[in-house]
Amino acid sequence: MKHGFVIASLLLLMGCNAEQQTTSDPNVLARNERAFAADVADVGMRDGFLAHIADDGVLFVPQVVNGKAHYEASRRQHGHLSWVPIYAEISSGGDMGWTTGPWEWRQDSMDELPQANGHYITIWKLQSDSTWKFVFHMGVAHGPHKSVPQRLVTKTLSPPVVGEDLTSDQVHAELIQVEQDLASASAAQGIVTAYVARMANDIRCYRQGEYPIQGVSDVSTALSQVEGVFTWEVNHVDISQSGDLAYTYGVSKLDNAGTLRQFSYGRIWRRGIDDAWQLAVDIHIPLPPPSIPIEL
Repeated sequence: MKHGFVIASLLLLMGCNAEQQTTSDPNVLARNERAFAADVADVGMRDGFLAHIADDGVLFVPQVVNGKAHYEASRRQHGHLSWVPIYAEISSGGDMGWTTGPWEWRQDSMDELPQANGHYITIWKLQSDSTWKFVFHMGVAHGPHKSVPQRLVTKTLSPPVVGEDLTSDQVHAELIQVEQDLASASAAQGIVTAYVARMANDIRCYRQGEYPIQGVSDVSTALSQVEGVFTWEVNHVDISQSGDLAYTYGVSKLDNAGTLRQFSYGRIWRRGIDDAWQLAVDIHIPLPPPSIPIEL
């Protein structure tokens, strides 16, 4: 069944400048990401993050926490975190999007070589005051970067095919069902078979300690190396007003012959062929065993 969506008009929002106006230009997201990185470099992680995170924005440390509460309770941190966006994607309605790219951490900004490297995912959402804030920030660490950051690539999603209108509650329930069906398929048929049925052609996969993997073939090969049964429970769903972009997060479990490992996971979904939800991003970071307390 093809679904249509009533797109709420954000163009009536007043008092915003050209950077803040509702637009389906993904470069707006890249500019906000660069401003975010610049503020962190200028005033530090605590104040830089607080300046750009939404009230309901979340971080993964490695369990999910409210980002504002986390940094408001944190002391100012030493060290220098830097990053750049290499990809930005925005919904057709211009109210939600995401960016990704490499990050580096140095004990001192003058250090020639970073002490840690990785890749991040930031999900941005247009706020009621017409400013962009991030609602999701998650990353993985891995070895030294293999190359210099590539030039920015952007994507604007096409509106969903017009058909039967669904309410926001129905779309929300629909995507929860997609997540539940994916978990059931993973348990019954294996994670590769489950994912292949839902992968976007340009899917990006992020795992702790590994470089990001992109594309159906490479992601399928990587997932085929996973031993055990992977399942998950979704804890949060948010969908763009245009109904073509969404993100989910929760806790996943890998049971390998009775040995259980748990992860925080996040996913980005987009509408694909026949308005079916396709998986664009899949990121997992390990959680400590339940017997080990997590220190914030």
